[in-house]
Amino acid sequence: MPARAMMSRVGCGRLGSMGIVDKERFEKGMLLRAFHSSRIWSLEVAEVEERVMNVMRNFESIDDDKLTVESHFANDLKLDSLDTVELLMAVEEEFDLVMSDEDADKLKTVKETIEYIHKSPDAKEKGAAKS
Repeated sequence: MPARAMMSRVGCGRLGSMGIVDKERFEKGMLLRAFHSSRIWSLEVAEVEERVMNVMRNFESIDDDKLTVESHFANDLKLDSLDTVELLMAVEEEFDLVMSDEDADKLKTVKETIEYIHKSPDAKEKGAAKS
């Protein structure tokens, strides 16, 4: 994509006057992107926390007595790397989403996992049709 067209797509540059992007189509696209990224589409933090905690409570390798929102997977819950991968796969299944390996490697605590799911536009409500 030419640099000027790219600048117009992100709102830097002149719209319409140079024929780079149709101004009306551009504005509609920006409005749709803003609507889709709004909190209307994200799950509530409380729901995400409850569902993540339920997945973790049901995970065989986790001692319920040590599980809190602040728990660190390795330090507090004593999960090794394979357990952590399996746990995050169970979380992915609960929310019908796929985490990149890079994102999954960054998640070290229950709280980080909850925040990641809450921010993910792909996380599904409980009982939502799986794709």
